[in-house]
Amino acid sequence: MGAESNRVQVPQPIERILFQSDLVTLGEFRCAREHPRFTDSGPCTDHCFVFPRTAVTIEHEHARPFVANPNVVTLYNRGQRYLRGAISPQGDRCDWFGVEAGLARDVVRRFDPTVDERA
Repeated sequence: MGAESNRVQVPQPIERILFQSDLVTLGEFRCAREHPRFTDSGPCTDHCFVFPRTAVTIEHEHARPFVANPNVVTLYNRGQRYLRGAISPQGDRCDWFGVEAGLARDVVRRFDPTVDERA
Protein backbone atom coordinates (compact mmCIF):
# COMPACT_ATOMS: atom_id res chain seq x y z
CA MET A 1 0.00 0.00 0.00
CA GLY A 2 1.27 3.44 -0.87
CA ALA A 3 1.21 6.63 1.13
CA GLU A 4 -1.98 7.64 -0.71
CA SER A 5 -4.03 4.97 1.12
CA ASN A 6 -2.96 6.30 4.54
CA ARG A 7 -4.30 9.82 3.98
CA VAL A 8 -7.24 10.78 6.12
CA GLN A 9 -9.96 12.63 4.26
CA VAL A 10 -10.79 15.84 6.10
CA PRO A 11 -14.43 16.77 5.43
CA GLN A 12 -14.98 20.17 3.90
CA PRO A 13 -16.96 22.60 6.08
CA ILE A 14 -20.61 22.69 5.02
CA GLU A 15 -21.06 26.35 5.91
CA ARG A 16 -18.99 29.45 5.32
CA ILE A 17 -19.56 33.01 6.56
CA LEU A 18 -19.00 35.51 3.75
CA PHE A 19 -19.77 38.72 5.65
CA GLN A 20 -20.72 39.61 9.21
CA SER A 21 -21.74 42.83 10.95
CA ASP A 22 -23.79 43.67 14.05
CA LEU A 23 -27.01 43.54 12.01
CA VAL A 24 -26.46 41.06 9.17
CA THR A 25 -24.57 37.85 8.45
CA LEU A 26 -24.24 36.42 4.93
CA GLY A 27 -23.32 32.81 4.50
CA GLU A 28 -23.30 29.90 2.13
CA PHE A 29 -24.30 26.32 2.89
CA ARG A 30 -23.01 23.47 0.75
CA CYS A 31 -23.88 19.99 1.99
CA ALA A 32 -23.66 16.76 0.00
CA ARG A 33 -26.47 14.24 0.37
CA GLU A 34 -24.01 11.76 1.90
CA HIS A 35 -22.81 14.14 4.61
CA PRO A 36 -23.75 12.99 8.14
CA ARG A 37 -25.37 16.38 8.88
CA PHE A 38 -27.43 16.51 5.67
CA THR A 39 -30.76 15.48 7.22
CA ASP A 40 -30.34 17.39 10.49
CA SER A 41 -27.76 20.16 10.60
CA GLY A 42 -29.08 21.44 13.92
CA PRO A 43 -31.35 24.33 14.83
CA CYS A 44 -30.94 27.69 13.10
CA THR A 45 -28.41 29.96 14.73
CA ASP A 46 -29.93 33.16 13.28
CA HIS A 47 -33.22 34.65 12.19
CA CYS A 48 -32.63 34.18 8.49
CA PHE A 49 -33.95 33.97 4.99
CA VAL A 50 -32.46 31.41 2.64
CA PHE A 51 -32.08 31.40 -1.14
CA PRO A 52 -31.91 27.74 -2.24
CA ARG A 53 -29.70 26.94 -5.24
CA THR A 54 -30.82 23.28 -5.39
CA ALA A 55 -34.06 21.48 -4.51
CA VAL A 56 -34.55 19.81 -1.12
CA THR A 57 -37.50 19.06 1.11
CA ILE A 58 -37.73 20.99 4.37
CA GLU A 59 -39.86 19.91 7.29
CA HIS A 60 -40.08 22.49 10.05
CA GLU A 61 -40.79 21.02 13.48
CA HIS A 62 -44.55 20.34 13.82
CA ALA A 63 -45.24 21.29 10.19
CA ARG A 64 -45.78 19.56 6.87
CA PRO A 65 -42.78 19.20 4.57
CA PHE A 66 -42.43 21.43 1.51
CA VAL A 67 -40.03 21.69 -1.41
CA ALA A 68 -37.44 24.44 -1.21
CA ASN A 69 -35.87 25.27 -4.56
CA PRO A 70 -34.53 28.32 -6.42
CA ASN A 71 -38.12 29.60 -6.79
CA VAL A 72 -38.82 29.66 -3.02
CA VAL A 73 -37.17 31.81 -0.37
CA THR A 74 -37.43 30.11 3.02
CA LEU A 75 -37.61 31.85 6.40
CA TYR A 76 -36.30 30.54 9.72
CA ASN A 77 -36.36 31.79 13.30
CA ARG A 78 -33.33 31.47 15.55
CA GLY A 79 -33.45 28.10 17.31
CA GLN A 80 -35.97 26.65 14.84
CA ARG A 81 -35.54 22.92 14.23
CA TYR A 82 -36.13 21.30 10.87
CA LEU A 83 -35.22 18.24 8.82
CA ARG A 84 -33.93 18.21 5.25
CA GLY A 85 -34.64 15.61 2.56
CA ALA A 86 -32.69 14.95 -0.62
CA ILE A 87 -34.05 15.78 -4.05
CA SER A 88 -31.12 17.19 -6.03
CA PRO A 89 -28.09 14.96 -6.64
CA GLN A 90 -25.99 18.00 -5.61
CA GLY A 91 -27.43 17.93 -2.09
CA ASP A 92 -28.29 21.24 -0.46
CA ARG A 93 -26.66 24.35 -1.84
CA CYS A 94 -28.02 27.66 -0.61
CA ASP A 95 -27.08 31.19 0.37
CA TRP A 96 -28.51 32.73 3.52
CA PHE A 97 -28.86 36.09 5.20
CA GLY A 98 -29.09 36.14 8.98
CA VAL A 99 -30.45 39.25 10.68
CA GLU A 100 -30.27 40.54 14.24
CA ALA A 101 -33.43 39.78 16.28
CA GLY A 102 -34.53 43.42 16.62
CA LEU A 103 -34.13 44.00 12.89
CA ALA A 104 -36.17 40.85 12.14
CA ARG A 105 -38.96 42.12 14.43
CA ASP A 106 -38.90 45.55 12.78
CA VAL A 107 -39.37 43.97 9.35
CA VAL A 108 -42.13 41.59 10.49
CA ARG A 109 -43.92 44.38 12.37
CA ARG A 110 -44.74 46.07 9.04
CA PHE A 111 -46.85 43.00 8.15
CA ASP A 112 -47.85 41.81 11.63
CA PRO A 113 -48.22 44.52 14.29
CA THR A 114 -48.65 41.85 17.01
CA VAL A 115 -45.09 40.52 16.58
CA ASP A 116 -43.94 42.05 19.90
CA GLU A 117 -46.53 40.00 21.79
CA ARG A 118 -44.66 36.74 21.08
CA ALA A 119 -41.11 35.51 20.65
